[in-house]
Amino acid sequence: MAFYNKEHIGQEIVSVALLVLFTIACLCANIGNTVSHGNICLFFVGGLALINAVIYFMGKDVKIVPFITLAVLVLIMGTAYSIDESNPDLDGYLRGYTYLQDYGISHLNDVNADTNGGADLGFLILMYLFIILGFSYNGFVTTLAIASAILIVSGIKRIRGNYSFILPCYMLMSFTYDVFQIRFFFAYSIVVYGIHFLIKPHKEPLKYFFSVLIAMAFHFSSVFFLILLVTPKFLSRNYKIIVACFIALFAMAYLNIGSLMTIVASMLPAERLMKYASQGIGISIFTSAFVSIIVLTMIMIAGYIHKVSQNTTTETLLRLNILCSIVIPIVPISLDFERFLRPVLMTDYAVLSSPIIRKKGRRYAYCFLVIVLSSLRVSVMVGGFTRDIVTNNYFMDFLFA
Repeated sequence: MAFYNKEHIGQEIVSVALLVLFTIACLCANIGNTVSHGNICLFFVGGLALINAVIYFMGKDVKIVPFITLAVLVLIMGTAYSIDESNPDLDGYLRGYTYLQDYGISHLNDVNADTNGGADLGFLILMYLFIILGFSYNGFVTTLAIASAILIVSGIKRIRGNYSFILPCYMLMSFTYDVFQIRFFFAYSIVVYGIHFLIKPHKEPLKYFFSVLIAMAFHFSSVFFLILLVTPKFLSRNYKIIVACFIALFAMAYLNIGSLMTIVASMLPAERLMKYASQGIGISIFTSAFVSIIVLTMIMIAGYIHKVSQNTTTETLLRLNILCSIVIPIVPISLDFERFLRPVLMTDYAVLSSPIIRKKGRRYAYCFLVIVLSSLRVSVMVGGFTRDIVTNNYFMDFLFA
């Protein structure tokens, strides 16, 4: 991701000026106490997303504003904190980090049992390495967020997507959960980097395989993305039939016809999956149906893109989205399964905003549809979580003290 676009320096100056004016307005509103701390934080982050989206739909190709936005997101990730143990993931990792600081490497195997901060061995070892280097927990998370951002940008740069579109979509769809679930964010950033080995003209599946193996060391659920390697090509030509099958399974999950999750869980050596299987339906039909609509929309868009521009990038994109259809029948059990969409969506955003879709009007129409879906998701499903990450945050406290 280049720091600025030399060919459009005028656009860069205007967009930066807009961002500066917006930031000054937020600071003035905060100083005048005309808006509460929580609302001004939400307004600032929402404004960043809106400014990037406006820049994209105006057809501008700028770099500085997206770069600043990405830097702000990384800082928010690295400086989040929890009040009264309000977030199990964040609190668990903090307890694990503190435990390793107090007891050292000799108690590595005891961390999960004694702190309830469940983490895979690779992540625990990474924690300990940062403890040796003298990092605080927030310093560790900030470094991890920077590394994850670099991996994702390196993975999708070949697609030549527009970051003014990618970032607002990411902020609306995945960012809130990634702040809390930093371990999975780091793991899936490795998966996103690995995906670029499959979108080359000459694919390198072995390198993708090893990328996923590395990701599994930090979050075992990354094993899900190995399925892509054994997904037969004929699915790309018959994806509508596959989607119909998973919609039927979604209906079965709610009608309790058979124990779908128990069957799936029994095939995999995963205790957590068995735990989910025993819980039955865990979320409302509206929420799980909305997630399914997002999956289906992306599959249909990917299908069109592959139809009009057949290459390794569009084929991989379609197969990735077909893979996500597995989430449709299992997301009613727990919204946790939605996490499998995040690395795929990151690739989707890059392709949607790239020159691969030659008809500009159609490209903008698809991008607008995705923005609308993303906005609905954040308002309907994660509004409270979003407020938590921007109000319980050292960086935002500093900015809007």
